[in-house]
Amino acid sequence: MEEPIKTRRRARKMEAEPLLGACVTVTKLKAAQADGAAPGCPVFIGACADPDGQTRRVFVLGAAKPGRAFSGRIVAVILFTDSEDSCVAAPEGCVLNQAEIIRALTPCLGGEKADFVCLYEKSCGAIVCRPAPHGMEYLLLFQRKSQTWSFPKGHAEPDESGEQTARREVREETGLEVSLLPGFCESVSYPVHGAGTKFVHLYLAGASSGEVKIRQKEIVTCVWVGRVDALALLPRVGYDAVLSKAEAALQYAQ
Repeated sequence: MEEPIKTRRRARKMEAEPLLGACVTVTKLKAAQADGAAPGCPVFIGACADPDGQTRRVFVLGAAKPGRAFSGRIVAVILFTDSEDSCVAAPEGCVLNQAEIIRALTPCLGGEKADFVCLYEKSCGAIVCRPAPHGMEYLLLFQRKSQTWSFPKGHAEPDESGEQTARREVREETGLEVSLLPGFCESVSYPVHGAGTKFVHLYLAGASSGEVKIRQKEIVTCVWVGRVDALALLPRVGYDAVLSKAEAALQYAQ
């Protein structure tokens, strides 16, 4: 039963992805009722016709006023378990990632269960390293879903700092407890969902003495490799510069 449910969820997400980034005009705006909403983050509700001509409920984040029409872009689609899907719109040029959107909207959803498909995604992780006879080695994981190599990383939760996300993801994916090098955080970005972008914020961490125990539902295997081999395995999205800065930071810290 679990696999058909996952298959349906994947299908719904794929159907939602073409809506991301679409320009919309939202009408009949009214302020959302939200117990515990974050101060300074007003949420409005209205309606719009999506690119397929279907009328949808829309949550508007950012500049908007009740009773007026609002023009912007769809930055997320909310896939509800027990009700019709809704869109999230924001002003042109407003970059809101999934953690920020979920934090702003959760008080407005009345406890309804939902998945969020977002135009902009934020992940945090760590460049986990250890000294070896030939130089520094880095821990890479082969992701089951994407079939790509990466550093330990994952989606930021609404109530976490970047450092907290990085330590949690390393612990969950590898079983290692790590300490992050203060002051180091570098980012790479790459396209997702066609029109979307994923931002990956990477911290620098020394490996503990514990054994790597991968989370096999998500990770196929792991390797410790030097810089040259790491760059040969990782996607070409700016990791060369990030590893150069990591090695410079490690030398400075010694």
